[in-house]
Formats: sequence, structure tokens, C-alpha cells
Amino acid sequence: MTHTNLLQQAHLKPLTIAIWGYGAEGRATHHYFTGLAAEHTIVILDDKPIAADQLVHPSATRLTGEQGQQTLLKNRPDLLVRSPGITRYHPLLEQLAAQGTQLTTSTNIWFHDNPTARTLVVTGSKGKSTTASLIHHTLMTLGFDASLLGNYGTPLIGQPAGGDFTVLELSSYQTSDLQFAPDTVTLTNLFEEHLEWHGGVTQYHQDKWRIADLSPAPTLIINTHDSLSCARFQGRDKTRYFSHGDIQASAPNAQSRELSWHKRVAVRHFRARGKHNHSNLSAALTTVDAAIGGISATDIDYDTLPILPHRLTEHALAGELLCVDDSISTIPQAVLAALSVYVQQPVHLYMGGYDRGVDFGALIDQLAVPATRNIKQLILFGKLGQRLADELATAKDSQQSVGDYRMTVQPTLGQAIDASFAHVSRGDALLLSPGGASYDEFSGFAERGNLFVSRCGVKATEHFGHTNSTPGRNSCS
Repeated sequence: MTHTNLLQQAHLKPLTIAIWGYGAEGRATHHYFTGLAAEHTIVILDDKPIAADQLVHPSATRLTGEQGQQTLLKNRPDLLVRSPGITRYHPLLEQLAAQGTQLTTSTNIWFHDNPTARTLVVTGSKGKSTTASLIHHTLMTLGFDASLLGNYGTPLIGQPAGGDFTVLELSSYQTSDLQFAPDTVTLTNLFEEHLEWHGGVTQYHQDKWRIADLSPAPTLIINTHDSLSCARFQGRDKTRYFSHGDIQASAPNAQSRELSWHKRVAVRHFRARGKHNHSNLSAALTTVDAAIGGISATDIDYDTLPILPHRLTEHALAGELLCVDDSISTIPQAVLAALSVYVQQPVHLYMGGYDRGVDFGALIDQLAVPATRNIKQLILFGKLGQRLADELATAKDSQQSVGDYRMTVQPTLGQAIDASFAHVSRGDALLLSPGGASYDEFSGFAERGNLFVSRCGVKATEHFGHTNSTPGRNSCS
């Protein structure tokens, strides 16, 4: 029986359905199937025990950890819905498939239930949320009925499609086994990311690219500066390109905040700074241009575009300190992008967290030269922080010129913040752009960013006295 036939049967008769992973998507999936038929037998598998009051419906069977996996294997379900955090390469999935269990995801279920939706998928290593929100905002500003779903915040499953378009932010976890082709795919960029989930960088790239190979072939929007993707899709039909260079100041004055796209559409009140955000904006406008058959508007205003949290979000603290929460930064390229925004003031850079084995060579090269002289202090934390300290020491031993900033290594982010304030002066910028994952200390990047801002606020008040703060002044991705 095929995946699609089994989903159709789920609307008609009771099945045994396993849901692996009980985060936001797992709970949304549970709610979805309970709504289809109360007679479905639902089995929940998660790494941690689930309390009864956490369940969407109390009749579900709860399984935990390795023992739960073995129990599920012995009692084969008809269908298993994998949550994004569960790698598709887990051996249990292969074993269940060999026994006849159909495997799917909530993303595939949404596409199955919305076959006529006009879908604009945004994926890539970084910039997905910003680009997706820009596409959605642009469509709405131009008068289209559009919804924004996926990783941006609302799980797909059970949600209605937009009247004209549905913008979907999807991770590599969701594109790796997607079975339904969207109308367009916007690939923001491609770096090293999520290597432990995919089993290596080559598989990660393949899992990102495969969505463009689905049939019928979607329109592909790719970055001219992403050499790997450009080479992979060289000569492909239905392909368009974007670049940060497509966004230009609309006046000769370099300080002008008014921009234009391809010198034909004026961009008003775009607040996000940095070359990487011009790339995101160009990706969004190129996508909309392709989707609607050409943008005819002469100007588009972004003054009501929501600020995305933890993406270079600025907070004014006591002592005229600028506290910048870029906790979403989990790869070295994101750190480099953040540093490019703050070159006019002394920067205290906080880096570290969980070490996923990503290559930081290019960033180490940048940190090891005098060009980084605006970095006043490098504060490293966690296992990744220790590794970066070791790599910088190796760079120094190899007689490279290492920046003359102060450097400290601490076990945790909280300890790093406390230690750093002995060397913080009025007017400095405190930049959390960790370059590593958060789950060594935190439940996610949001918790990490919130701790950074709150603790820096306390330390700033202790050092400089009280002042009014300005939270969330600016955001970039």
C-alpha cells in the first residue's frame, strides 16, 4: 500500500498510528489524527517521559527511549509520522519500513491534504525565516491572500492554505523526504549545518537539493554567490538567480536607508542591516516576481514587517551599551555576517555552545588578523568555545598574526557574561553570535538569547546604574 493510499484510508477507518517526537509538530499531528477519527489507536514515542496532562488526547499510548523503540518494533503500527527532530536515517525507521509500516511526516500530510495550494517553499542554511517573512509581507502588501506556515512558527499539519499563496519555511529535516513538489523553491544559501542529523555534509547538501528534483519541477530561486548550488543546477530550466547586489541605495548618498531592487522597485523602510539581509530581500522579491508573473508595483513598504526575535535584535542597556541578541547564529558564516554589521564600535563577541564538528577555519582566519581590531574582547563558552580557543592558539603557534583583543574561555554562557563585564566600557557592543547549537545548556536558541539579554541587563545596571532600555530595536537574520 502506498503512502498516499494509507493517508486516504486514515480518513475512513481506524489505524494504528505512531507519532515519533512530541514537540510542537508531534502535538499538532496528534490533534490532527484525533480529529480525523477518535477510533485511531495513537502511540507516542519520545526520548523523554510524557506526563498524561501533556497529551492532546488522554487515550494515547506513551513509549519512551530505547525500550519504547523496541516495543514499537514488536507491535508494528500501520503508519509512523516522524517529527523533524528525528533523523530519517535512524535504523528503527528502516526496520519498521521493512516490516510494512508506512513512514511519513506532517509536512507530507499537509501537502497531501492541500493538492491545489500554490506553495512557495523557502529553505537553506541561514536566512529562511527572514526570507519567508519578507515573501509573505510582500505578497500581502501587493494585495494577495497569503499564509505563512512551517518552521516560522505554526506547524503545517491541519492548517488551511492561503487563498492565493502559502509560504512555507522548511528545514532540511522536512525537505529530505518530501514527496510533493511545491510551485517554487527558494534556496537562500548552503553551508555546513545539521551534520549529525544527516550523517555528513555531502548528505546534507543532497537532502537540501532534492526538493528541486521533485516532479513536476518547481521554479528554483538560487543565490548567485552559492557556488555549490549554482554548479549543481547549471543549465536547469525554470531557474532564477538573486544576489545582494540586486539591492542598491536609491540615492548616491551611501547613508540613505531607501533602497531599490534592480533599480525598478523602490524599497521603503527596510530596517534590517547587513549584506546578508540585502540577499534575503532580493531572494524574497525574486520569488514574488516569479510567482505572480512580474511585480508591477513601483514601490513596496516594509515599515510594518514584524521583527524576528534573536536575529541581531538590539537592546539598549545602561552605560550606553548595545546588547545584540543573535542567538539564532549556529554556523560560522552567520557570525561573520553579524560582525560585518558592527564595525563602527568596540565589540565583545560571545561565541560557543554545543560543538557539532562544523569547520570554523574561515572564521578563525578572520579572527586571527588585525582586521578584527574592533573586537575588544572574545568571550568563548562551552565545548565549542574551548575548541575555538585551541584553534586560535594553533593559529598563533603557526606564526599567523592573531588579533590583540582580550580572550577568555568559560564553561557556560552565564559565567562568560559575568567574566566579561570586568572589561566592558560605556558605548561598547555586546554581541551574542555563538556559531554553535544551544542544546548543551538550553532548550533552544530562544532560551539562550533571553538569558543573554536579561543577564547583560543586570550586569550593565550593576556597573553603570539604571537607564531605560530599548528592547528589540532591530532584527536581522
